[in-house]
Amino acid sequence: MKKFILLLPGLLCPYILLILMFCFFIINSSFIGENLPVVLLSFAALIVISIICSLIYVVLGLCRKWDSRETAFISLLIKVLQIPSYVLIFGIGCIFILTIFTYAISFILVIFDCLTIFITGLTGLLSVTRCYRDGKLTKLFAFVCGFCQFIFCIDVISAAVVYVKARSKSKPELSQTID
Repeated sequence: MKKFILLLPGLLCPYILLILMFCFFIINSSFIGENLPVVLLSFAALIVISIICSLIYVVLGLCRKWDSRETAFISLLIKVLQIPSYVLIFGIGCIFILTIFTYAISFILVIFDCLTIFITGLTGLLSVTRCYRDGKLTKLFAFVCGFCQFIFCIDVISAAVVYVKARSKSKPELSQTID
C-alpha cells in the first residue's frame, strides 16, 4: 500500500483548492489575502508535484508489473472520491461566470479541472495498460478505455468497466478479440 502514497497529492489537490477558495471568498481570511502570491505559488507547486508523483506511479507500475486488479481499483477509487470536488468546483465556476468581475476565475477553474483529469487519467491509463498486458482487455478495448480515462464523466464509467474486467480471471474471449 505504500506505493499509493504517490497518489495522495493528486487526490487531495481539488479539495485543497476548495478549502483555499472557501477561506478566501467566504471567511475572507486575511492570511490568504496578504500572502496571495505565496499561496498561489504553493498551490501551483502542489499541482506540479501531483503530476510528477502520478508520472512516477505510472512508471513504477509499468516497470514492476503491478497487479492489474489493484491498479484498476485504485484508479476507480480516486475518480469516485473526486466526484464531490468536481461538482463543487463546477458549481462555483457557474456562479463566478455570472459576473464580469469573476469570469476569469471560471476560466482558471476549467484549466484546473483539466489538469486534475490529466492527473487521474494517468492512473487510469496505468490500470488499462496493466489489464491489457495481463490479457484481460483486447487491444481495441484498451485503446478506447485509455482514451476515455481523460474525458470528464466518462472516465468514471471507463474506470468501473476496467475494474470489472480486471476482476475477471479469464482472458478475453476469441469473439471479443478484434486485432
